[in-house]
Amino acid sequence: GPEPRGVYAIVNAGAVVIPCRPLGYQNNEVVIDNDDTAVSFVGTWANSTATSYFYGTAGDVAYRYASLADTETATATYTPTIPTAGYYPVYCWAAHGANRGNQLYRIQHTGGESQVRIPHYRVGNGWVYLGEYYFNAGSNAAVGSVIVSNLRSTGTGSVVIADAIRFGNGMGNI
Repeated sequence: GPEPRGVYAIVNAGAVVIPCRPLGYQNNEVVIDNDDTAVSFVGTWANSTATSYFYGTAGDVAYRYASLADTETATATYTPTIPTAGYYPVYCWAAHGANRGNQLYRIQHTGGESQVRIPHYRVGNGWVYLGEYYFNAGSNAAVGSVIVSNLRSTGTGSVVIADAIRFGNGMGNI
């Protein structure tokens, strides 16, 4: 079931949560990195030339980035194949940096669309909690995806980052 009310209350109040342990009770896990085929890019995106990897594999593109804009002109859609219907905590991974903005994540789930903004100019380099949502089994971007948008919300930053999205917690990764 959903997380205790305390976590939801602070997230709904606008807090950014970076958990020390996975949140929720979902043993299934799907992790999608920016260079996986489950990610589709629309608009102008550039490949990072960073050689340090916070998430991913050395030798691959560390992450992709797009310029922030006053209207949405670039999106990266992460569409998982969900193994079993249920509630899944959703997390993003992006390196923080001074040129990052208050990044918009649009989560498409069976209840509609939820929007979460993460200030990656302050927060990153770890799994950042975006909330817990119900997803059907299978793969359907309309009701099961996370969209990274380049829609600007403030004057802070110049780029958005598309790195990794995680659905669920798994049973431990070694």
